[in-house]
Amino acid sequence: MKTLFSITLLMFCLYLNPLLAQEEIAASSMELKEFKSTISIPIVDNEQNIHIFSVSKNILIDQEITHIKYNPTTNTIIKKEYPTPSTITLKYITGIEVDSDNNINLYFHNKAKGEFNSIGINNEGKLEYNTFKLPLKKEKVIHYVSHKNNFKMLTVKRNGSVIHVYSFKGNSYEKNSFDFSQDRFYDKETKLTTLDDIISTSSLESISQEMPSQASTYSSRRKFYNLKDKIIITLNHHKNGTRILNLDLNKNVGKTDYIALPRTHFKAEDWTKSNSYIFEGNLYSIITSNKLMVINIKNIETKETIKEFIYKGDEELAFQLSKTLGSVLVVVSTTINSSKTKIKKAKTFFKRFIMSTYSGIGAFKKGNHLILSIGGYVPPSGGGYMTFGGASSSTIAGPNGPITITNGASSFIGNSSGPVSSSGFEKLLVLDSDNYEVIENESENNIYEDVDSFSEKIKGLQLKSLFKYKDYYVFGYFNKKEKTYHLVKFNE
Repeated sequence: MKTLFSITLLMFCLYLNPLLAQEEIAASSMELKEFKSTISIPIVDNEQNIHIFSVSKNILIDQEITHIKYNPTTNTIIKKEYPTPSTITLKYITGIEVDSDNNINLYFHNKAKGEFNSIGINNEGKLEYNTFKLPLKKEKVIHYVSHKNNFKMLTVKRNGSVIHVYSFKGNSYEKNSFDFSQDRFYDKETKLTTLDDIISTSSLESISQEMPSQASTYSSRRKFYNLKDKIIITLNHHKNGTRILNLDLNKNVGKTDYIALPRTHFKAEDWTKSNSYIFEGNLYSIITSNKLMVINIKNIETKETIKEFIYKGDEELAFQLSKTLGSVLVVVSTTINSSKTKIKKAKTFFKRFIMSTYSGIGAFKKGNHLILSIGGYVPPSGGGYMTFGGASSSTIAGPNGPITITNGASSFIGNSSGPVSSSGFEKLLVLDSDNYEVIENESENNIYEDVDSFSEKIKGLQLKSLFKYKDYYVFGYFNKKEKTYHLVKFNE
């Protein structure tokens, strides 16, 4: 009886914990149209006002932009709707920028015409529409990114190894070029090739150092890190190691680096799957066969190994089973298992890792814990929004945390127009952030799981957004049944 009571108490505490970690910031009744193909774009301006823009995935079809603004000084939420003019052509939104006067600029790229269209919104909500030319000659767009309220576009020279970075301010831009032509690039078959051939075959996934990455992001083999004055691109297309491109935006200098994977533990004939992830100056690498998994933590600058974990197929793994699997479009993830138990059959886990279409490793900190996420997934069949084809991608964010547009078709994390069906898994390895030792029997939730626990009890959620604000997270959503928009605070 005592044991039963203890189990019941534990389950109640686990249920109550995410509820205690959140509180409502503000709510406002409003009428909003049906959201069938709409994306949600959260940003925080220079005065710490929160803005949520609702823009159709194809604005040629749906001509209105909905703007929800939260003012923390008055603790009020207001809504405005902006029609788009017939004089300019808007199709896919690709970026957003906040200038020094706190004016917001939304950017729409018309690649066929070689021009950008922009919508400027000042503090009073007045609009200004502009068009400016930006012809791309022998260049492919590989990424758009809005980070810390700045908007950039990256291109690569066709059949070459030069990356161009366009930085936008209002209706003007600056161009920086990074020439990697003197560096050697090899494809997955170890044949000499160009950077264009490697980097443009699938979209770059943006990694935030402010929010934990989901499986759909950290499992990408091509990653984009936007740091203060530097852009880092990692390429894991080759099984032997990670190629790192460093773009110094201040000095306009590009350098490459390479860190080999710990393949000495494997035979040459072993079928393996590998990936890596950068977090706070360290490279977290993982390589797995059907009999062995090796996780290596290495300092990028010194190349010294900080810690290495080797797991054999017949061992018990001190991994926790994550309750959710992140997807490209849905912030509120798909629940795959609500329990958090040790994995007893390591071979089964290894097989899932190497058989998934995409698999990898991520890292984030929570208090004094360093949490490694290890997972993978298979994109949905028969349509859906998860796309990894050879085209450009885009990322929009508030001051912290990227929101990714894939293939230029404006598919944002932070919005869901319905559940995305996919199969996958995610496990957590909890470490002490000081000594990197494994902490067993420790249960950890990430922000996505907390939002899941909160939102699964609410029906009719639309226009969902999750982003970092100051030192906590904010989850915004429209309750269709109540006709109310909510902003909810989640502590880290």
